[in-house]
Amino acid sequence: MVLGLAFVAIAFAVMWPAAERENSPCQAKLAALPQTLGVDDKGRVFTSESEGQSEPTYYGATRLHYDSSSGTLMMNGVLTDLDRFRILAHTAPHAFVQQVEEFAKETANQTSRDDWQLTAVLASAPDGISTEPVMEGEGSSRKKVLEWDPNTKTLTALGEIKERTRIEFLARAAQPDFKEAIDQLYLESAKFRVSVWWLIAFFMVLTMGELCLSPVGLSLVTKLAPAKHVGLFMGGWFLATAVAEKLAQVFGAWWGKMPPSKYFAIFVVMCGAGALLMAVLIRPLTRRMHGVQ
Repeated sequence: MVLGLAFVAIAFAVMWPAAERENSPCQAKLAALPQTLGVDDKGRVFTSESEGQSEPTYYGATRLHYDSSSGTLMMNGVLTDLDRFRILAHTAPHAFVQQVEEFAKETANQTSRDDWQLTAVLASAPDGISTEPVMEGEGSSRKKVLEWDPNTKTLTALGEIKERTRIEFLARAAQPDFKEAIDQLYLESAKFRVSVWWLIAFFMVLTMGELCLSPVGLSLVTKLAPAKHVGLFMGGWFLATAVAEKLAQVFGAWWGKMPPSKYFAIFVVMCGAGALLMAVLIRPLTRRMHGVQ
């Protein structure tokens, strides 16, 4: 079990060099941020939602910064396409956003037939919105969901407008200079993407830790529990697993709120400390097992 915890710590340590490589800087010139965005005392760019959200929304795992003195938008690490769409969509004209959101709700009320389509005239739409159709899906299942006619300012939906599709279309209505700067960061930061082999190595080491921990723990409970209460103690084992799953949900929510290298370091320290604590307890616990192997 000590080895199991040690392998988990090593698995997260494997991800740390990849996170450091991904955390490389890039920048783009921008005279001023749109009024809908703010900068905190650390220079991090954020938006503050008013509807049902009390905390500000940061982008690029809090790594998107703006320096007003030099007019520079800076990014450490990879700006994902979802973050790119989200921040651009947030700078679209308010009246236009409202019209698109109302139209999206209408499409959600349509039947599941494949041949329906719905149109809406968006009078508040700014000029310069791309006429390229908004696509959804991957590979052969990829299909058109939205079509835009700038001459009549008509938006045609060929399917339900889901969250991703909605923000991708709204992103096209962002302020031109801001969109140019964000697109530049998106393209330059893409060079810092890391290989999937880091993730494969992570799961290989993590699985070795799981094999050292779970089967041994299950066997230990059945051997050490009183014969009349084996089921109760097994329930305690799985209750501990349930608590761990809940904690995993809590820690998982931290992703995107800090740089990846710092995120992985948290688990290296936690699991490493757990392994050391278990190592110290090996002898006293073994004496209390009364020879059970």
